[in-house]
Amino acid sequence: MIKMCVKQIKSVTNFKYMKNITELSEPKLESVIDNLPICVAVFDSPIKETTTINHLLLAKANSLFKKTFLIDQKLTIGRRIDEIFKYIVLEILNKKIFKENRFEFIINTRINNGNFQIKVIYTNSDLTLYLTPNASQAEIDAEVAVKKDQYNKLFEKSIIPVIIVDKNLNIIDSNSEFQEHFFHSKGTKNFKQFFKNKLSFEKLKKELQTNRNVESKEVILLNKQKKPITVLISFFEIIDDNQKRIYQGIVKDITKEKDLRSQLLKTERLSTTGKLARSIAHEIRNPLTNISLSLEQLEELIETIPETKDYINILKRNTLRIDTLITDLLESSKPKDLKLEKYSINQILEETLLATEDRMQLREIKLVKKFKNNLPPINVDKDYIKIAFLNLILNAIEAITHSNGTITIETLKKNEKIIAKIKDNGSGIPKKELEKLFDAFYTNKKDGMGLGLTTVQNIINTHKADIAVKSIKDKGTEFSIYFDTAFH
Repeated sequence: MIKMCVKQIKSVTNFKYMKNITELSEPKLESVIDNLPICVAVFDSPIKETTTINHLLLAKANSLFKKTFLIDQKLTIGRRIDEIFKYIVLEILNKKIFKENRFEFIINTRINNGNFQIKVIYTNSDLTLYLTPNASQAEIDAEVAVKKDQYNKLFEKSIIPVIIVDKNLNIIDSNSEFQEHFFHSKGTKNFKQFFKNKLSFEKLKKELQTNRNVESKEVILLNKQKKPITVLISFFEIIDDNQKRIYQGIVKDITKEKDLRSQLLKTERLSTTGKLARSIAHEIRNPLTNISLSLEQLEELIETIPETKDYINILKRNTLRIDTLITDLLESSKPKDLKLEKYSINQILEETLLATEDRMQLREIKLVKKFKNNLPPINVDKDYIKIAFLNLILNAIEAITHSNGTITIETLKKNEKIIAKIKDNGSGIPKKELEKLFDAFYTNKKDGMGLGLTTVQNIINTHKADIAVKSIKDKGTEFSIYFDTAFH
């Protein structure tokens, strides 16, 4: 046992005189170990197949160990390990000692008002402990206090919202940035209250409880104004002062990034569609011009044959229709040269509605106007914006195929934006088709070319405005157009 201790001590200590210690006789070896400035103790069990740590009894101990841990010198050898150490590594040992034939590990812990680094070695039913005193408690407390202060400063001054939660996502604490973004006062509240979709919360909670961390989870939260925002949430596990598991969460708002990415994709798609449309249009127009010229010559040659006149007229009408469609295609895709002036959005809508009155009356559709008075003007090309509004209103009219149809036109100001909303209670658009809504040639109409909304988006983008659509199948559709004020 002494020889085994010597070998282990050499791996634990960095004392120079330990180099040739194995050359000493056993009594001298025992004397060296007894006077070491570290605590050494060896435990074994009288029961061969023991199943509990409490069966381990103290077999050997050096002087410093006895002085530090054994107050009653008469009861040294043979004492049970749990009688000596009440707050040490017993729980860890219980988990490992009867599952592995050999193991070793190092821990730092507090025993009898002192701090120790403990190396634990278990071999062939013998447990050896080497305990080295650490820094004083005052030094450790001071270091902990400094680290806590640094952590608190980082926590409070972080420019990213940070929260501390328990395993059920009850909020224990939050920094000022989180409170700035979300309605939260000090005190325990559940993180669930900020989720737009409660199912997303439950999934996040389950993942946290299963994995003890969550990395960059994209969810939608409601901010202080109850407005949905897209965020990335990350949680990682920490241990508090009471040795309880808690979780620190970082909430990063990526709403603007997502909107910008979406806008960029729309712009790229519109640009690609425009290039393709112009290429196709020119390829068709050239042979179409030849056909038109040939028809004119043919008409002169066979004008004396009456029965051919009807056929010539059919060819001319369809040639003209193709030419008109090509013109519309080119108009829908090419960049606009704008003549920007300050206008009232209410005035533009009123003028646009004059062109749709007859059609609404014919279909007995009710018009509801909710115009906000005294809105700031917008800087637009009125003729082009009227084309965009007209397309949207005509689409709303055509979407209503039942009686009791209603179209609501609303204007308002929100977050420094002037907004026009055109809403109908028509057939609605399936969710899977919303993404294709502004694509060229996409249409649900029998006689439609699918260029109306492409034109609308092109006009809106050229004005550096935004357009959004919400729709529910069989309940209706709402288009919202967002303009900057003329003073922005």
